[in-house]
Amino acid sequence: MKKNRHPLKSLVVLFIGSFGILYLSFQILNQNYQKHMDTSISRLTYTNQVLKKLGNSIQNCQNCLISYSQDPKGSEENFSSYNESTSLIFQCTSSLQEEFTQNKNCLLYSRVIEQINEAQQSFVTERLYPYSGSLESFESLRSIRLIFAQMNEAYAQLMSSYLDYSYEKWTFIQGDFQKFKNLQFIIWGLVTVCYVITVLLSFRNILEKSESEKELLHQKELLNEAHCQMLQMQINPHFLFNTLNLIVHTIQSGESRTAARLVKSTADLLRSSLAITQIQIPLKQELELLKLYLVIFQERYQGRISLELSIQDTPPTLLIPPFIIQPLIENSLKHGLRDALEGSQICISLKDYADYALLTVTDNGDGANPDLLSQILKGKISGIGIRNIYERLHRLYPQKDVMEIWTTPGQGASVRIKLYKEKPYECPDC
Repeated sequence: MKKNRHPLKSLVVLFIGSFGILYLSFQILNQNYQKHMDTSISRLTYTNQVLKKLGNSIQNCQNCLISYSQDPKGSEENFSSYNESTSLIFQCTSSLQEEFTQNKNCLLYSRVIEQINEAQQSFVTERLYPYSGSLESFESLRSIRLIFAQMNEAYAQLMSSYLDYSYEKWTFIQGDFQKFKNLQFIIWGLVTVCYVITVLLSFRNILEKSESEKELLHQKELLNEAHCQMLQMQINPHFLFNTLNLIVHTIQSGESRTAARLVKSTADLLRSSLAITQIQIPLKQELELLKLYLVIFQERYQGRISLELSIQDTPPTLLIPPFIIQPLIENSLKHGLRDALEGSQICISLKDYADYALLTVTDNGDGANPDLLSQILKGKISGIGIRNIYERLHRLYPQKDVMEIWTTPGQGASVRIKLYKEKPYECPDC
């Protein structure tokens, strides 16, 4: 399960990243479209202002010109205002013609207003300015009213056409905006569906992979358990051969009672060991096996080697690999106490710590060559006891410091084993 965190984390990062990019793209698209809409609305607002200014200019131009023609003194102020209004009319019609390039009616009426404005300007220049005060001026007044009546009519037609144009323009903007919103909704819907499908398929794949890994882990644990049991079975024949050799030697020496005790102790030990099928047993059960072994040990060495056992505050329910102490004693006898001199000693201690129990087997023998032990652990030299324990421990506990051997030639040896309290989920050597 632990391995699934990395693909899941990558999947989440991919989704968040792609969603962020998609969201940013839509934001940019929205901004561009909003800018386009603002521009279109601004142009409509500007056109409204120009049309309003045009209407005011036409009315002001008419009023100033009538006032000028009715003034007996011919006010120059009125004539100056008239000229300004006339110029504004030209400016407004010029701007409107640029705006109405795609609307024929609005373009036509803006040009009509411009032509009427040119006509009235020519009329004023030829017949009214400078002011004469004659009857001809009164006749011109009727012509002025007629000219501006035509201009106002053209302006009214322009406003009517513009209302139709602006309505179509605004309807187009709203329709275009609605289409854009609908397109966004469709795209977001499709993206959401794709994301949901992708997430479901990804989680399905993760779950299937998780089930496969669980099954693989289960198979590894079964294989590891079978291998540990095979290694455990190697201990029994090894010890049995040594004990049988001792019994044969005892019989050959004529010590029949001693041989009988050895046979009984050996039978009890074998009966108990055959009942063990687990790769870990409680400490209490291992100590009972050790007591049976010590009976054989005492008969074998007749007090020449003392064996001390120290258990400090270690719970009896602690689980440890079976037959792990006896091979360590045999190893001390084989490599450090070969001569079994008086004063030889083997100390076995078990101390309890928070995460593990520390098993230590120490002897005061001749010690062993460190290179020899290294080659035994690597499997280059046969040594069933030490090599067997080493492999069993490393299959049960993945920690690298599970077993240490300290030895110096002439100063004895010490084997330290950390028996961890929790079995790991996976074993690196499986």
